[in-house]
Amino acid sequence: GLLMEFGGVNLKCMALLDGANTGAYGNPVPTQVPLKIEKGPFIVVTGHDLYDLKMLLEQTDGKGVNIYTHSEMLPAHYYPAFKKYPHFVGNYGNAWWKQLEEFKTFNGPILFTTNCIVPPREESICQRIFTTGSSGYPGCNHITADASGKKDFSYPVFTCPVKHKAHKITYYKYFPLVCIKLFLYKFFPMVAKYKNHFFFRFSAKSIFSSMASESLKASSDMGFTIRS
Repeated sequence: GLLMEFGGVNLKCMALLDGANTGAYGNPVPTQVPLKIEKGPFIVVTGHDLYDLKMLLEQTDGKGVNIYTHSEMLPAHYYPAFKKYPHFVGNYGNAWWKQLEEFKTFNGPILFTTNCIVPPREESICQRIFTTGSSGYPGCNHITADASGKKDFSYPVFTCPVKHKAHKITYYKYFPLVCIKLFLYKFFPMVAKYKNHFFFRFSAKSIFSSMASESLKASSDMGFTIRS
């Protein structure tokens, strides 16, 4: 009885939230979201507040700044109202709990709307974090709304000098080792029996670890730096 009543209230709340989002931004549609980081300055926005995202997109429109979602903000790409913004280009990173690693790999601002903030360990990251609404953290910039509910995102948008460069990931330098292993597997079948040997496991791990570290360096070179 009580559990069913509680469930019914929860369902009504979800229906109200869904109606508010779809009424303002349209019904979500299946969408392929790019994960590639384009060259140039960008801002990462995370959390659940679609109205904050709308204001950010409006204020950055035509300013040469790309907007990427992160974590819980990813579903925003499914709403038709946001598809008209050409600078709303993709998603950066993974789940919220990977912030400590991911937010070190680029130099741009991060806007938290309602998301959980993992306490940053570096002052330089705090300086790039902008919070709003119910989110906040000591040492980070907080953006408040005016009497009409509007928020001014001009500080993270317009006080950031562009600092980016192209970075080509040199996968080709790992090609010889890969070819040697394929050659051994093909012409010396007995080698395949030892593919789990320390040498083969270590060399494979070294290749992909190096490739991953270069990928992170590529993304870190394509952000821009906050000027306080």
